[in-house]
Amino acid sequence: MPTGSSADQETLEAFRAGTTTTDITRTIRLRLRGSQWKHDRIRQAINDWQRVARYTADILPSFPSYRWSNRDTQLRRVVTEEFEDDINIYAHDRDAAVAKAREAFTSWNERGQPGDRPQGQFGDADYFRVSTSSSSKNRRQIVENDQGYGLEISLINDRSLDPSSMWFHVSVGEYQREWLEKVTAGDADLGVVELRYDDTDQLWAHVSVSEPVEVYEPGDVETVVGVDFGERVLWAAAVVDSDGVEAVEMESGREFRHYREQLDRRREQLSKQGDLKGVRETRGDRERYTEQETHTATRRIVDLAADHAPCKIRFEDLSDYRETAEDAIHDWPHGMLTEQLAYKATEAGLPVEAIDPAQTSITCRQCGETNPAFRDGDDFECWECGYEVHADVNAAINIAQWD
Repeated sequence: MPTGSSADQETLEAFRAGTTTTDITRTIRLRLRGSQWKHDRIRQAINDWQRVARYTADILPSFPSYRWSNRDTQLRRVVTEEFEDDINIYAHDRDAAVAKAREAFTSWNERGQPGDRPQGQFGDADYFRVSTSSSSKNRRQIVENDQGYGLEISLINDRSLDPSSMWFHVSVGEYQREWLEKVTAGDADLGVVELRYDDTDQLWAHVSVSEPVEVYEPGDVETVVGVDFGERVLWAAAVVDSDGVEAVEMESGREFRHYREQLDRRREQLSKQGDLKGVRETRGDRERYTEQETHTATRRIVDLAADHAPCKIRFEDLSDYRETAEDAIHDWPHGMLTEQLAYKATEAGLPVEAIDPAQTSITCRQCGETNPAFRDGDDFECWECGYEVHADVNAAINIAQWD
């Protein structure tokens, strides 16, 4: 949890008289490494799981929609009888495959049944979802040893197998390590575990991790940290209270752009040289670097906010942001950035708000006039009142003051 000065923390604790407890959940991707026999066992489990999911999807249309609910037991009985002696995955994992198909059909039905039925989503996919039932918890756990972290998991229900469980080494960065430490320490719970192969046959575990946190009620809090996500500047944050702007921080996008371009050039060179092994080894480097940078960026923003607590963080709702590949910063994953900022703030007990970003970058924060011509790259100059400031700082202050 981010910390500021002792005075800041005393103020924050006093303000938490009206706290509420909430669970925050984050899905993280873990790259797994293991021997061939382990991969063979995973492939066997995936095949069985997908067969169950495909069969469920095929027969669901013959059932009335009110039986698509996971609470209905008739469908589960039919599937159990079909695969009673024909698959080797655990019963709870078989039920998880049934539930996955049910969820898809229920969602399709609730959206007015647009397009084709969801049958095609199952059978040929390359993933396995482990049951989250209480009896399945001992079959999936994050473990720590002298090699770092690993995922220990049992998928095949066959007593003749020795060992019955498998241990995969997990490649982790700072972001993943933060959560895995909480799981192994007992401060967070391991939820859904989904094993997936990507198009390069690399095995990944998508795991959800949840922890209870106390978030204070914003009440009449006057201090707001406005955050603007930009292009030349990755982010700008402005702390604004009733007396005006208290602090401003920002992060240039130059180094981020430069390093991602280096990764792209390196991969392109390896491809031209016909070095397929090198291409495979560098695959995902760009995405991992980006994820690490978002982790660092959002941590700095939350640290700034914690230093000025009690406050709330307000940022742009970029759920409709359209990414392009025309500019390295345009390829900045805004959805990942805002999601990480939201859960880190919540973890620190700081409430968050998302607002419509329309016109925040072209409105003068001092006099309120709006004109696209006021902004020229990094520069903002109001033609009405003469106010001049970095354009992203102007936007961050506007976000903090937005009604």
